[in-house]
Amino acid sequence: MGLEGVGMGDGFGLGLGAAAVALIGRLGNRGLSMMNTYITRNYTAKLEITNSDIAYEWMLGHLASRKDFTAHYQIGTSFKKTQTGAIKKLDFNLQPTAGTHYLWEKKPGEWIPRPIKVERTRSQPTA
Repeated sequence: MGLEGVGMGDGFGLGLGAAAVALIGRLGNRGLSMMNTYITRNYTAKLEITNSDIAYEWMLGHLASRKDFTAHYQIGTSFKKTQTGAIKKLDFNLQPTAGTHYLWEKKPGEWIPRPIKVERTRSQPTA
C-alpha cells in the first residue's frame, strides 16, 4: 500500500521538495552573509580622509594613477591669471568620481591580492 492510501498524493512530494530547495537556498544565503561579515570584520580597515586634509589630494592622485581602480573620473582644473585677467597657466588633473570603487593590493609573499573598497562621497551637490 502506497502513500495514496494514507491520503497523501503527488502534491505532498512536490511540496516537500520545494520546501527542501527553499531551505537550502536560505541556508546558503545566510552562510554567504556570515562569510561576508567575517571577512569585513577581520580583513578590512576603514580610513577616512576629509577633503580639507592635505592627504586628500595625495590620495586622489594616487587612486587616479592606478590602472585597477576605476574607469570613472572627473576632471579638476586649476589656473593662474595675470593682472589683466588672462589665463597664465592652466592645469588639468583626473580624479575618481564619487561612489564606491574597488582596487586590488597584493602584499609581498601573498598569493592572492586583497580587495580594497574605496568610497568617495560628495560634500556638496553638483549640477
